[in-house]
Amino acid sequence: MMEYYFHLSSDDFKRVGFRENNKPYDFIIDLKDVITLPDDKYECALINFNVARTRGKSDNIALIFCDLVKVSYVREQYLPILKQVDLRKREPLNREYVMMDVNQFNKIRIYLRGHFMESGSFGLTRFDCTLHIRPRKT
Repeated sequence: MMEYYFHLSSDDFKRVGFRENNKPYDFIIDLKDVITLPDDKYECALINFNVARTRGKSDNIALIFCDLVKVSYVREQYLPILKQVDLRKREPLNREYVMMDVNQFNKIRIYLRGHFMESGSFGLTRFDCTLHIRPRKT
């Protein structure tokens, strides 16, 4: 079974000319090809991230969501949460895998919300991350 690594950046749209309305805290990346997973037994994890921020922003805890994963109950809502992170930290992330909700896709949406689900910008000027998609471990 195949594994995939997606290195995504909120700046990617500038290179390909799509999705001009992307923001560093809410962006969609169109993939070159359609990815088809052989079945629904895959999982996804955020394995690293990097941010560029303006000075003086104090919002540091972010909930990161991805439209590829199954929804969970978060702050009285069902949402596709991938991970909660502290935007100030630079050490490697613990890999926490979440079950996939789709087995075919050609775009990936990443969006961030604050601790209380506010959709502030966190002072981000760029958000880069790597997703790892692999067959689910049993």
